Amino acid sequence: MPADTVSPAPSSEPAQRLADASLPGTQAELPAYDRSGLSTGIVHIAPAFGEEDKIVTDAVHEHDSRILMQILHAGRYGYTPWSKSASNKKSPITPFGTRAMSTKDVEKTIRDYANSARLAKEAGYDGVEIMGSEGYLINQFLAARTNDRTDRFGGSAEKRMTLPREIARAVRDAAGDDFLVLYRISVADLVDNSQTFEEIATLAQHLQGDVSMFNSGIGWHEARIPTIVTSVPRAAFAWATGKLRAQVDIPVIASNRINTPEVAEQLLAD
Repeated sequence: MPADTVSPAPSSEPAQRLADASLPGTQAELPAYDRSGLSTGIVHIAPAFGEEDKIVTDAVHEHDSRILMQILHAGRYGYTPWSKSASNKKSPITPFGTRAMSTKDVEKTIRDYANSARLAKEAGYDGVEIMGSEGYLINQFLAARTNDRTDRFGGSAEKRMTLPREIARAVRDAAGDDFLVLYRISVADLVDNSQTFEEIATLAQHLQGDVSMFNSGIGWHEARIPTIVTSVPRAAFAWATGKLRAQVDIPVIASNRINTPEVAEQLLAD
């Protein structure tokens, strides 16, 4: 599961900590070079970022570890008046409205994801994680609550899966087969008018030909059900990961409130 965001540093100490923890580090990057999502706390870096990122990726590799970059588009969660989403339905957790992306906007975004993966590979990352959960842009396209489109990216549940399917295919084509592609899939949206488990399983089955493994996402950020606070029992949502694991042929990573090695080892044993 992802470690905290890593920033380039002159010392290899952060890389040593990642290696000691046996965790892939992730650094979030905007897939599109525009103003959508700039105020979300996500790092926005021009294509020339590669040389700076190599400070981190090279240091991690020196410690016989691997590092992945997370590609995230915030959609209507972008804390900015310029955000775009599947529709113009406003997020309940930001003060700004949003605009519906045109079909050309969506197609450009798919190309941007692929370009981000290519840049990540050039910068020395061993793979990328496509953020498809937590209510961010891809999740917004998957759910009827936020997708009322009439083009090929909206309509039935199957058509709402078009965006993640085309992103996964484009990322794999851009990065090649010798590159890890994780997809963070929402195994439980925890909001109304969202994906059913059958839809989540169908999406995973569509994606598994292009992605290396799935990472579990739990709940949209606007969900009223707590998922990571200390009042949530340890590994409380591992059942959802296990349910999806039975539906696919590639590894599925459990997440949320797995805070000790003992809990992790028990999950693996189970």
